[in-house]
Amino acid sequence: MKKKTPAGTALKKYGLPLGTHILGVHLGTELDGDALTIASDGSYDANTGHAAFAWISDDGRYRTGEVQHGDSLLAELTALTEAVEFIASADIPRAVILIDCRAAIAAVAQVASGAQASRKHRPVRLASRIVAAAEGRDVEIRWVRGHDGHTLNSLADKLANVEMCARRHAVSADGFRQVKPLLQRFRDMVAGSLSTDPGYELAA
Repeated sequence: MKKKTPAGTALKKYGLPLGTHILGVHLGTELDGDALTIASDGSYDANTGHAAFAWISDDGRYRTGEVQHGDSLLAELTALTEAVEFIASADIPRAVILIDCRAAIAAVAQVASGAQASRKHRPVRLASRIVAAAEGRDVEIRWVRGHDGHTLNSLADKLANVEMCARRHAVSADGFRQVKPLLQRFRDMVAGSLSTDPGYELAA
């Protein structure tokens, strides 16, 4: 089951300045035009140490994966990194990324502001990748309250959780190969629900 670490505790663990009041950060350059909306999320089981990430866009594209030797903050930052690097690789000029982890937003904001933080820590390296990938684009990272009925955030949460559960229960490579077809069907079902959910709306 997903376990959230208090934002201040997560930042302090890695020697990052506290900034948990930050509810959003704008990266890159302001551009005109429509923005793609993406929700990203991480999932972490403190009992087993398994962690996973997921992101999903409002047009149904998504990605999930395992986070090696991760924790709650690393899972969230990995999801955010994967989302922003997808935006860069797909040459998407404008995007809004929704995330329910204020610690991840604060870590990116600190690095973007030029705050001194040791790159020996994985969160700092991930945040640096996020800032670099957003260069020349218009990327807004926006906090949303988790488990509060926001469809895209809920879908990202489901994807991250099922990925983490699959990794947790398939303790070997052979075991994961056995559950992989079921995992893929669930991923497709979640992504497909974007076009069938009449209550879906983009974030304001």
